[in-house]
Amino acid sequence: MPFPKLLLTLPLLGLLTGSVMAADLSALPRTIANEPAYKTKPKYCLVVFGPEARKKMWFVLDGDVLYVDKNRNGDLTEKGEALSCIEQPLPRTSDPAYPLQACRFFSVGDIAAGGQTYTQVEIVHTMLKKEFEAKTDFGKEMARLLKQNPGLTRLGVQAMRNGKVRIQAVAYATDSPEQAPIVHLDGPLTMRPHNVTGLVRGEKPFEFYAVVGTKGLGEDCFAILDYTDIPESAKPVVEIDYPCKEGKVTISLGRC
Repeated sequence: MPFPKLLLTLPLLGLLTGSVMAADLSALPRTIANEPAYKTKPKYCLVVFGPEARKKMWFVLDGDVLYVDKNRNGDLTEKGEALSCIEQPLPRTSDPAYPLQACRFFSVGDIAAGGQTYTQVEIVHTMLKKEFEAKTDFGKEMARLLKQNPGLTRLGVQAMRNGKVRIQAVAYATDSPEQAPIVHLDGPLTMRPHNVTGLVRGEKPFEFYAVVGTKGLGEDCFAILDYTDIPESAKPVVEIDYPCKEGKVTISLGRC
């Protein structure tokens, strides 16, 4: 069954960042100058900052330790860059349809990059259950990803920019720096659907959600801005193309 196509735009995007072209993240060198002696098979992820992605920060998960290149010099062996975790159980673990088991929090602290200061920076490792019932949209998505990669490592990045704007992203870490996902903070803004399954056909009411943020590199890698920080003067528009036997029907919806 063909699905409707979505086009999301934000005409007054300049109110948030200004008009800039997106950096080619796939062309960025993904190499680390100096790495520690890991105790387990490390999992890699890269964070870049600013419209042109010139500043970058590696973090590497090694079992219960997270190495973070806080000063962004490519050396993960320096003092203070090996962080221990605080593990917290999740409230819905008894639900057989809930795929997450626990969260491990790594407090990075403050990071200055690209002319901005990021505070309360945290890396969150959400640990998946070995078995769960894939009934919800989220559970089905996790089951799909686990089928592709049984060793899936789900890492989240959370930060406050200049103490005002909350940014959060999810990335799936890889076994090598060369294939590492790239989380892009404060890059050019765009919009994307937040619903996993897209639009749902039928007679029942359906709520469609969209988010504003910066697209990264890798599966589901998108740095989302807290929607409360989007000014009322910004007018997002969604255009929905429904395929028909002859041509298509387009519906445009926007915030007044």
